[in-house]
Amino acid sequence: MKPIDEKVDVNFMQALRCVTYRLPQRYNLKRTGYAFALGLRYGLIGAATSHHLLVNCDVTEEHEVLGLVHHWPAMVEEHVRWAVIPRLPFQPSPAFPSLVGRLAYRPLQAYLALYRRLCPLDQALQIATDIYIQDHPSAAFEGWPWWSRRGAHKRFREAGEDSIRYAKYFFERRQSDLEELPEIAVLDE
Repeated sequence: MKPIDEKVDVNFMQALRCVTYRLPQRYNLKRTGYAFALGLRYGLIGAATSHHLLVNCDVTEEHEVLGLVHHWPAMVEEHVRWAVIPRLPFQPSPAFPSLVGRLAYRPLQAYLALYRRLCPLDQALQIATDIYIQDHPSAAFEGWPWWSRRGAHKRFREAGEDSIRYAKYFFERRQSDLEELPEIAVLDE
């Protein structure tokens, strides 16, 4: 295994651990909204991890990092299947892990396009979140009665803003080479 492969593995495992400690439980979202909020959270944490790897790798390693980043959806799918499903507040369908993995790739794709344009991480995370929410307008309020849709959308947007914040903090911890611990999540960063 090349050193860059090992570095990517370690960083992505830390990213998965980060999301494990920060599942979007407190927003009272229905199944669809929860799946989309979880996909966004994984995607933004994956983007922060990718940013850390890309800004800290050699020019010769950048192509390899970009190639390995595309394995993120499969890693997310496996992680959801084994580490997240037992902790969900509802019984998900068998397709739930696959859906979350596919959804997690969309913010990462948006970030990668912005990275090539030298966009700062803060701005890239915000843009990726805005694109994600615009691309899935009904995800937040699917399953809610019409009079509750505004509140559901507000909670979904709040989950997105929290995901941006978690991704920024995660990037800072990666820069300092700090391990992901449940105590950090309990303190809410």
